[in-house]
Amino acid sequence: LTLVLDGNTSFNVQDWGTAVTFTRKAATAGPQYALARAYSTTSLGSYTVTVTDLGVDDFGDTQATAGAIGLGTTNARFDFEGDWDWFKFDSIANHIYQVKYAGPMAGYLTLLLDGNTSFNVQDWGTAVSFTRLATTSGPQYALARAYDSTRLGAYSVTVTDLGQDDFGNSAATASALTVGAAATAGSIQYFGDEDWFSFATNGQLAYQVTATGMSTTIEIRSNTGVIASLSGPGNKAFSVPAAGTYFVRVLPSSSGAMGNYTIAVAP
Repeated sequence: LTLVLDGNTSFNVQDWGTAVTFTRKAATAGPQYALARAYSTTSLGSYTVTVTDLGVDDFGDTQATAGAIGLGTTNARFDFEGDWDWFKFDSIANHIYQVKYAGPMAGYLTLLLDGNTSFNVQDWGTAVSFTRLATTSGPQYALARAYDSTRLGAYSVTVTDLGQDDFGNSAATASALTVGAAATAGSIQYFGDEDWFSFATNGQLAYQVTATGMSTTIEIRSNTGVIASLSGPGNKAFSVPAAGTYFVRVLPSSSGAMGNYTIAVAP
């Protein structure tokens, strides 16, 4: 069985057997063509050809034709062989979004965020999840496609707004810690997250930093570089060269790890 679709002069697809099925999307209205011939040219006999209109594709095949979805779970299908489904959802700047693919068949999930023209991240499996920070408000894009392009069937995409980042990611957006105060609780909330804190000294030069919770890397920094570092959880004594403002940078020990921690600086 051979198909020639959409005005092509060579075949789109062909295969052989006693039961051959193709599911394809017609890009144009008008005549489409199928050719049947015996596998052995000496074979004679009857056969059938069945054509079924399965309706329209549920989601567009390009970023320009992406289907708009909201927060929550959207049910979708790989409707034909080679189907790509593009989704578009609106974000709020500096909110964290989790996007999940789930299906009985392995699929690729790709994210294009914040106006990027190439993908931010992609992975494949029967359950794929990404947690990322949207730096801009407006449309964000996700693409789902079957790992095996011949597989058809149902799957779902779920988008969840996890809220804002708890602490800033740079010295310029650092949150103040009070030396000697109770520990501050924080979270590494998404891939690439880091949390920055600042603290002021008034002449005392010796201090201790204490971290609990998830496995972290803690850096004590001045405006010119790292003074001390700690692999948390744990505590470490350090000294500053003079009175002034210093920073604590909290990173996950393993790339992509997420979880909760506490941080405190004491004399």
